[in-house]
Amino acid sequence: MSYHNDLAHHLRRRGCTEVAVVEVLHTVDDAVSATHSAPEAEFGPAEAYAAQFSGPRRTTPGQAALRVCGALGLVAIALFIVVPRLSGITLPLPGPVLGVITMLALILIGCVIGSARDNALPRGYIERRQGNLPGE
Repeated sequence: MSYHNDLAHHLRRRGCTEVAVVEVLHTVDDAVSATHSAPEAEFGPAEAYAAQFSGPRRTTPGQAALRVCGALGLVAIALFIVVPRLSGITLPLPGPVLGVITMLALILIGCVIGSARDNALPRGYIERRQGNLPGE
């Protein structure tokens, strides 16, 4: 991963909003283009630089995605227990086992989505960097 991705990840973990993440990333770009040095040389490790910032958010977008998938997994367990009993449907495995398998699959999906979301560059940063937004 790049310095920018790592920095975005650590800023989100510290509660920074997407607007703040974009501003910090552009600050890094401006300083690096002015000095023609690497971001690590200019600001140090991404985690150490991000430690200077904090924000009001309590969870990252990735954590929120994981929570949603976990909640869906709990609903799946309940459905696999209740629906066969009420409708008389015969399942190939006991309902709780299928529910747990489904929940684990959903949690795995939530981890993948959450990790990708927390490590991605913000859309506003990418668009401005590509010249699609004013303010350059």
